[in-house]
Amino acid sequence: MSFYSYKYNFKSILFILFSHIILITSDSMNHICFSSSFLFLITAVLALYCKYYVYGILLLVLLITSIILHSWTTSYTLLLDKVSIIAVILYGAHLFYTKSIQKTSSNTRIIILQFLVLLTFFITIYLYYYGYYTNQYCFDKNTNTSNLYHSLLHFISFYGHNIIIIM
Repeated sequence: MSFYSYKYNFKSILFILFSHIILITSDSMNHICFSSSFLFLITAVLALYCKYYVYGILLLVLLITSIILHSWTTSYTLLLDKVSIIAVILYGAHLFYTKSIQKTSSNTRIIILQFLVLLTFFITIYLYYYGYYTNQYCFDKNTNTSNLYHSLLHFISFYGHNIIIIM
């Protein structure tokens, strides 16, 4: 049975979970990064459902390190989170490359999905690294602004990794 036979139910579940995250965090911007970390749980479940076990486990580790980081920030929790981020990015890139090579046809759907994955990757890089060098976005001096952009990074990467899985 393919993933697409469940697409409407899965989309409904994603919508409900994301709206709950927004409702939970509407009272306090300080908790938005903590709450948006739970998007990785959805991606991990999708990966495990689609039998990408290593990817699913890496995403669960990322969920745990992200929750720890946004609950208790130290240099060690920051390092653990960065290591798990790199692991997910590398495995996601490997999976993206493997799937892209296997699907050599000029199917418009595949080309659009590949474009969206690359777009999400470059937007994430831009928001994080350009923001770091210019003290904007995730590194804004206003904590509410930086938290909002950091949670946006969670959402963009959630979107990109989900596309990789369903490609």
